[in-house]
Amino acid sequence: MKKSLFTLVLSLCFGWHLAMAEVYKGTCGENLTWSFDTESGALVIEGSGEMENYFWETPWNIFDSPVKSVSLPNGLTTIGDNAFGNNRWFTEMQFASIEIPEGVATIGQSAFAGNTSLTTVKFSEGLKSIGANAFSDCSNLSDVSFPCSLTEIDYNAFYGCSSLAAVTFAEGLKSIGSSAFSKCSSLTKISLPETLTSIGDNAFSNCTQLTEVKIPNSIHEVGSNIFPDLGFPILNDHILFRYPKEYSSYEYQIPDGIHTIAGGAFQSCKVKSVIIPQTVTKIGDYAFYDSDLNSSINLPNGLKSIGNYAFARTQIDRIVIPDGVTEIGKCAFRECDRMSEVTLPKYLKTIEESTFEWCSSLCSIVLPAELTCIGDNAFRHCGDLTVIDLPKTLVVIGNSAFDDCDIATIIVPENVASIGKSAFSNMGSLVSIEVLEGNTHYCTKSNVLYTIGIDTLMTYPCKKSDKSFELPATVEVIDEYAFAHNEYIETVSLPDGLKFIGKGAFRNSKLTSIIIPEGITELNAQTFCECEFLASVALPSTLKSINGDANFFECAFKSIVLPASLEYIGPLSFYSFDLDTVISYATIAPSLGYDVFSGISPNATLYYPDGSDYSSWLPYFANTASGIKEKTVGCNHSALPLDIYDLNGRIVKQNTTTLEGLPRGLYIIGGKKLIKR
Repeated sequence: MKKSLFTLVLSLCFGWHLAMAEVYKGTCGENLTWSFDTESGALVIEGSGEMENYFWETPWNIFDSPVKSVSLPNGLTTIGDNAFGNNRWFTEMQFASIEIPEGVATIGQSAFAGNTSLTTVKFSEGLKSIGANAFSDCSNLSDVSFPCSLTEIDYNAFYGCSSLAAVTFAEGLKSIGSSAFSKCSSLTKISLPETLTSIGDNAFSNCTQLTEVKIPNSIHEVGSNIFPDLGFPILNDHILFRYPKEYSSYEYQIPDGIHTIAGGAFQSCKVKSVIIPQTVTKIGDYAFYDSDLNSSINLPNGLKSIGNYAFARTQIDRIVIPDGVTEIGKCAFRECDRMSEVTLPKYLKTIEESTFEWCSSLCSIVLPAELTCIGDNAFRHCGDLTVIDLPKTLVVIGNSAFDDCDIATIIVPENVASIGKSAFSNMGSLVSIEVLEGNTHYCTKSNVLYTIGIDTLMTYPCKKSDKSFELPATVEVIDEYAFAHNEYIETVSLPDGLKFIGKGAFRNSKLTSIIIPEGITELNAQTFCECEFLASVALPSTLKSINGDANFFECAFKSIVLPASLEYIGPLSFYSFDLDTVISYATIAPSLGYDVFSGISPNATLYYPDGSDYSSWLPYFANTASGIKEKTVGCNHSALPLDIYDLNGRIVKQNTTTLEGLPRGLYIIGGKKLIKR
């Protein structure tokens, strides 16, 4: 390739015209040369050994003339990646046939991909592997016959070969990769060799003309959705690959001897009841996903694993999982909204991500005594789950693990070392959280969950009935959704050392007022979203950014004072029907997300400082979606009538410019602390 490019550069430097040249030469491997005749379109490779791999551009596809024939030498041992593939920027490959000589052991990735002129390929003995995408989208390739030496066909190797009507698989083949023959829509029959041991996901999916499939018993490793819906069950003596989607029979009995229900085997099928034999040990990913399965199902005692999404979105109402099962995949029972009872295996150690998420009728489950991990969202939105006994072996509770459950009491075992964000949020009946003595990572105080040093408040129970709460002075972080959905809390006193308030921390609570302490530089999405009773908010002078969306969405306050430090306000942050006054101390307007003030009073007024950059405020006036439709001149803020609050956020004087008449003390006015001496 280097010689080729060198020749090309010399030609340009000395004024030679490539269009007049007929033959170009170069190297394509340590002991391989190439020559290309632009007039005949013949590309000849000579020599021996391995061909170079190419990322995109090969040395023979930079010319204007198409490649009409390719000759490969007997000494060739590999065909490089992308060697003869088509692309729209370089020389078009127009050769109709290719013979792979004996001695070639590997055909590289995308070696012939996209050659729509290719109709015939002759493979020779010695070939061992065909790389990923090697012949993908060769839409006129009509038939192929593989040699006995071939052991591996990689993923997408013949993907989209829509004219491929016949494939001969020889004994010796061991694996067929994912989507290897997907979308070979002219393929009518498949006879796989007895040496084959594995087939990847979607290997023959969308082969819509298949009428005959022969599968050997040698296969022991299978992916999901290998075969399309053919109108008849596809199986061998040991594996059920696919059950017809449109079969409307009420019940199907899987034959004895089957040990694997392949991924997607009953996906979206109409069958309502399936009898599984005792020989089955594995149920694959998506095996019964979104099927009409609608009764309790009896799993065999020898079952060892249940795949991802295996029973998700079915209508089963109860299930007993045998003790031999050690692996249940993520989302295995997600959205089984009729399932009320589950019996888990004794020795299960992990409940994976979203395993029972949205099982809204689940009311009874006993966790295994040796369980160590409950994954993210594992029981999220299990609204009927009222009791949970966490085993002493438990170490990890994932993010949102019990979000929106109806549990009243949580007892955290002493070995728990990790509790994810929002693990116990939105639990409408949660009254108390207790951390058992000996836990070195978490603690509780007055039924509120903290990290062990009381520097992070993690969960304030939804049903904790106190109307006011003062955070310990040591708290620096309020976690995501920590106070969200509490039905009682009206005022919360935040400590001066607070550094961070998490997403949705007070969402949909009954707060009436809040003073955010100095030092807070940002608010995160939905912090006070849907706090419909929040009538007063004092923002700190250190606040730079109101991030995310809907921070004060549909709150009750009529006016808001924006500090001079504020630089950005996120989308829908002040969406409100009550807000009619916006007061800013900034000389340059904070930049806006979309619809920041959408829905506020049609006569809303914006006040900004005298002498500020008027042009920066134009988006506030011109954007009708903002809700501020009046152009308002700058003003002296000291003359503005404002509400005055005490440090608990209670209004002590309304619509005033003076502290006169108030006792000595510290007050909040216009978002700033003032002392009356």
